[in-house]
Amino acid sequence: MPSSDEQALFLGTASQQGYPAEVALPVYTQLLATLRERGHGHALYVYRVAGREGDSDTAPATPPFTRPRTLLAFATADTALGFAQRMRLSGSPRLRRIAFAHLLAVMLQQPTIRAVLVVDEPLVIPVGQHFPSGYTISRPDLHEMLKGAAHGEPL
Repeated sequence: MPSSDEQALFLGTASQQGYPAEVALPVYTQLLATLRERGHGHALYVYRVAGREGDSDTAPATPPFTRPRTLLAFATADTALGFAQRMRLSGSPRLRRIAFAHLLAVMLQQPTIRAVLVVDEPLVIPVGQHFPSGYTISRPDLHEMLKGAAHGEPL
């Protein structure tokens, strides 16, 4: 169950972006429900590969990244490490457990993050694809949901 602090983090970030809590709360609730329908919890794992520009233990995405990125989030630490090994990522991946609300807040705050991909289990990478299958929430879609909710449109 997400904590009220996690929910408050997303609502506060949405408010900073011009979306009041009464607009952001139903959007967050809907996204969390969809995540749960896909068998995921609110706590996920992201990894960082040491030695990359902008590496930090403080957040899943910290400046000075300038190119568009997709954040990958995994249901378990084992799946996250398995993906890093399978993709032969250089360096030693460092895992961080992070709330779904935090991932959404980071995506709202940082324009270079174009999407969050919550990877399905078991880990499957379709032939010819760079990313595994999963539930993707794009930054533009999140903003559209928030704008729609602000205008009373159904989610």
